[in-house]
This record gives sequence, structure tokens and C-alpha cells, in this order.
Amino acid sequence: MFKRIVGTRTVSIEDIPKYMDEVDRLEDIYFGRIKITPEPKAVKLKGLYEYVTFMKPPERPSIHIPYRLLAELGKIAPPEKPVEYVLKKLQSYRLISEKDIDQQLLQKIEMARNWAIEVKGEVANVKLNDRQRKAVAELVERIKMATSAEQVQNAIFETAKSNSIDVPAFFSLLYMILLGSDRGPRLGPYIFDVGKDRVAQMLLSQLNQ
Repeated sequence: MFKRIVGTRTVSIEDIPKYMDEVDRLEDIYFGRIKITPEPKAVKLKGLYEYVTFMKPPERPSIHIPYRLLAELGKIAPPEKPVEYVLKKLQSYRLISEKDIDQQLLQKIEMARNWAIEVKGEVANVKLNDRQRKAVAELVERIKMATSAEQVQNAIFETAKSNSIDVPAFFSLLYMILLGSDRGPRLGPYIFDVGKDRVAQMLLSQLNQ
């Protein structure tokens, strides 16, 4: 909320993943992982991070995982051991190692799962140009026909190339639609974990925006 002192800002429980990712970015700025210029702007954002942490910033940065990824994995996790399931998936995606698991990450997983189950917010609208819309629509059909995670992964490459879209840019676009972030796990296995039909519906919903 205090990011903009002048003017107004709408605050909604549905946007919690966006806020959580903003805090992660502030932490990266505070610890020098992200360089900000000019210096006065960097000082302001570092000060904002101190306020976010109640003037008691941690000694070192935490592991950062897109919050929507934690939410989606938490939502499909078995209710008996949801946190353990999410941790195993994050390790299989090579996003974390055993040494990255701390109390803060465990708490984030629990909170993200609760948000996904109780709030069910939607991914922010991503504006698509005509070429991107055509590529996403084509990818939906390929995902529906895929019988393995590797086929989904290859379909993303092929769809980007057949529509003359830069492959990394197409992956970033899909991450934004599905996770609200420009990066994430290997998409083929992730799409199979979440469910082909669910992902296809999320992509189709974006086309209908």
C-alpha cells in the first residue's frame, strides 16, 4: 500500500500473489540482487523494504518462488501432506535444493495453498497481440493432444517457431498467463502436474479477455 504515498491504490485479497512477488523484488533490491538507478530511487525502495519487515530486515535474503506457482501446486497437492508435495515438486523442477528449505518457505507454501483454496483469484490480464493470440490458441490444441510432459515442452517450442515468435519470449508470455511471473519451472512437467485441461482452460480464458 505504501508503495505510492501520493494518490490511491486499490488493494484486493485476490491480488495477494502480486503483492508477495513485489515484496520478493524489494528484498532483491535491498540485498543488491537487483541494481536500481538513480540512487535516490534505490534508497527509497530499500527503505520501503525495511517498513515491510517492521524495521527488522533479515540478515540474508530468502529463496524466491513465484507465489502463483506455490498456490497452484498447493491447490493440487494431496490434503494429507500438501507442504511435502509442493517441496518435492519444487525440487523436481530444480527451483530449490534441500538447503533452501526454511521456515519462511514452509509458511509461504501454507499461505499460498490457503489463498488458492479460499480465494481462487485469477491471473492478471495479459495483453496479447494477434500473433500471440493465434499462437496461444494453437498451443491449447496441442496441449490437449499431448500424451507426455515432453510433448507439451516440444509443442511450446514448435508453436513459437511456427508463428515466428521468439521462443524465450513465448515462454515468458506463458509464465505470465499461468503464474503472473516472467519465469518459472519447466513448463512441460508443470502443465502435466497441474493438469492439461486446467491449463488449457486458463489459456482459453486469457483469449476471451
